Amino acid sequence: MVRSIPEKTLEHWSSMHLSYAFKAHLKLWWPAVGADIEVASLPTSPSKRFWMEIKSTEWNQAGRVHQLPIRLSQLVNYATARKNPTGIPDFYAFPTPPWEGVIGGLPRPTWLAGQDPSDLGYQSKSDEQYFARWFYVVPGHALRVGLAPEIAAFQAGTGPNTLHVASIKAGVLTWTAPGLIRVPKLSWRSFWKKQRTCGDPVWNSQLIVPAFPSRRRTRSRQELRSQLRDYDPDTNANDSVEVFAPIGDDQYRRVTKQELEAEGRSDARGAPDEFSALSTLDRAALHLG
Repeated sequence: MVRSIPEKTLEHWSSMHLSYAFKAHLKLWWPAVGADIEVASLPTSPSKRFWMEIKSTEWNQAGRVHQLPIRLSQLVNYATARKNPTGIPDFYAFPTPPWEGVIGGLPRPTWLAGQDPSDLGYQSKSDEQYFARWFYVVPGHALRVGLAPEIAAFQAGTGPNTLHVASIKAGVLTWTAPGLIRVPKLSWRSFWKKQRTCGDPVWNSQLIVPAFPSRRRTRSRQELRSQLRDYDPDTNANDSVEVFAPIGDDQYRRVTKQELEAEGRSDARGAPDEFSALSTLDRAALHLG
């Protein structure tokens, strides 16, 4: 099957939207095909970071529907300690095409109504057809929970690696994997509005905050937010910040020095080849506190 819309196009449109929305406060890294993502560059000011995996759908001509493929090996890699030693959260973004057929090919879908496909990346040119209106995000951890039986079968060698987990017709998404029926989902814009705040246990991120004198291993989101208020760090002082990873129930654990050192080496051997992007948001963009 052929992609409903090129994945690279979605990556470019996503970058354009975020560069406009966050100006210079958002840092993005898009590696070349087959390259490991470099995660060694740790922000030295209050920040939050996570991985974003951009997926496209495939057009099923026989069924007249779009299908969303997920590669289970990739999904598992995001949560593997050896691949992701500091526990950076991951999210999957994908389209829910309101058209039939393939964007970018000929004949063009009637849904375009004469619109040039490249205009869909600009709200000023496409209005109601703007890509952000039919682009959605789900948490990687929710996918792993919902697809646990399928992951187990794949790891046992009795199931496929790639699954079509949803079908989309006329812009309406239906989960075809039973475990995903209640998976949390946000529109592209709603997801980024959520990330402008400290998030929540479902839509979380790794937090980089001022160093704490306390030796306690966990912190609540509220405590972390309070530490960001009126903080003016020396961005050249690597020891002025600490990293906290979400562990559920609105709690964060402190990432150890050994884990950060392991992360620094992961650009060579540790990160999955399939990782698409690292997003780092700084305090100025997030308006925390």
